[in-house]
Amino acid sequence: MGESYTRKTVADTGQVPRPNQDRDWTGIVKFKNCLLLFVTLDKTNFQKENQYHDVFTDGAKEFYWDYQSRNTIKTPAIERIVNGDAVVVFVRIKGKTQPFVYAGGLKMTRCSGEKPVQMAFDVLEHQSKPNALLDSVYSWRPDGGRRTRAIEAELVVEPVPDELDPLSDINNASDLPSDETERETVVKARLGQGRFRRDMLSLWGGCAVTGVVSPLMLRASHAKPWRISDNAERLDANNGLALTPSLDAAFDSGWITFNDSGEIVISSRFPSDEALKLEIRPNLKLRKPLNEKQKLYMAHHREEVFLGP
Repeated sequence: MGESYTRKTVADTGQVPRPNQDRDWTGIVKFKNCLLLFVTLDKTNFQKENQYHDVFTDGAKEFYWDYQSRNTIKTPAIERIVNGDAVVVFVRIKGKTQPFVYAGGLKMTRCSGEKPVQMAFDVLEHQSKPNALLDSVYSWRPDGGRRTRAIEAELVVEPVPDELDPLSDINNASDLPSDETERETVVKARLGQGRFRRDMLSLWGGCAVTGVVSPLMLRASHAKPWRISDNAERLDANNGLALTPSLDAAFDSGWITFNDSGEIVISSRFPSDEALKLEIRPNLKLRKPLNEKQKLYMAHHREEVFLGP
């Protein structure tokens, strides 16, 4: 981990034939048992259509990556990643002659868009004390700062009330940590991403109600809203649920909540025909008992968020 490789030494290490030319191994290199990503972070000198935005975030526990603009979600290599094939990444900051740094395995958590396809990965072998080479790629940021992409903000096309708008909450927050890494972690929690999302999925092992385990079909939602939580509560996996999109939207907007026994409570203001279409039924309940901290957060959700009775 954190060692320097050329494409040819990667081939030698994997005991596979060397590429005839470096350009034979660019982007995704496909093998039967895994896919290798070769990523150059600084694309300042690339053609405009190839200036993708690839970067480590959340203390280098996440990696955001754009696949080439001529490819789509149906591209075979992308389909393999979505289907859970093993992914390994080699990263360098710039230059055609600079070697790559081995940054380990990745696990895709979200993908969005077309041409380019945007992907978010958990960094499976994240190093809390990286060597100098690995730290350089972990900490790299483009000149002028990093832009937030659609896959991160999950931007909503239709207008939403300020109290449900994550970007409004973030922009109006006055108590965010001063440290950039800590601030990014707390902001990602409002977006249902980063450490908060990972801890939430680990705690519930899938959707808290249905048991769905595909990361693409899960959202992490706060019980005590982010905007009125302190920074510790914003990152506390006990403060919320991992849910499928329809349940998440209903929970976040107050159409449903859960009692201390884990049974769903549906607001009388939730149109019954809409609830049925979404398969939100009165017999649904949480798959696991709530612990004491979760009960406190859920009580706040019932009292302050739920549109009861």
